[in-house]
Amino acid sequence: MAFKDLLVVLFGDESDGHVISTLDSLPMFAQAHVAASLLAPIPDPVFVGDVMGGGMALGEFITQVRKDATAAQEKIAKVLARTNLGFEQRLVMAQTLTVCDLAVTQARHVDLTVMARPSREGSAFRHEVMEAVLMESGRPLLLLPPGWKTDGVMKTVFVAWNAGREAARAIGDAHEWFDVASKIVIGTVDAKPGPRGHGEAPGVDIATHLARHGYAVELRNIDSLGATTGETILSAAEAVGADLIVVGGFGHPRLQQALFGGVTRTMVETSKVPLLMSH
Repeated sequence: MAFKDLLVVLFGDESDGHVISTLDSLPMFAQAHVAASLLAPIPDPVFVGDVMGGGMALGEFITQVRKDATAAQEKIAKVLARTNLGFEQRLVMAQTLTVCDLAVTQARHVDLTVMARPSREGSAFRHEVMEAVLMESGRPLLLLPPGWKTDGVMKTVFVAWNAGREAARAIGDAHEWFDVASKIVIGTVDAKPGPRGHGEAPGVDIATHLARHGYAVELRNIDSLGATTGETILSAAEAVGADLIVVGGFGHPRLQQALFGGVTRTMVETSKVPLLMSH
């Protein structure tokens, strides 16, 4: 199945142009309609002094947000016009939580959502949007790292496999990418045989499943050697020259992820290649 509907989440910063030009360079999106959705969050009001004065200050702030969003939309329109993409522009301007909800709603009605990946130094808002779309849309999410360039050829796809529900869902959402790849590498980290999850031979069953679909598959069972799982996956993907990493997102409770980091956050914030994520 070819991609027909894409949601591209934009933030009105330097990442917008890179995301749009990257999509234009990938042949698999040539027939897709792109909804370029600019998110313009309005923080919850904080009143200082009398109510009237605070209200006036809030009104001025909203006016400035709208002015900035309009300017960003004009820049985005110029970038889109230089591509071969079929597109429409959208503006989502509301309080932060509502913006996330509206982004999720839009994401549920497309084949794939695309956005620039968050970074450790970036705003919390980008993380909030990413987590909301990933956890609540029921659709896959493609995260693009800053500065990533492609010649349009998807040679190697690395699948981070832990035999969990999220990883299985990610593989199900990745077949369009598998169809154009020359090789698929299944990678497990410190995997142990067991009656649940991996079964008797970690990675063998999922590699066999993909091979039956006609894909060229390679299995690598990796020892972390004391590194974190996220770091191990990224290093292994780089070693095989991966053009894309397929991974299930947030396999543990979100509170635990927020407190202790976790595989998903490590990969999201540091990956040098795109991540295709599902939950």
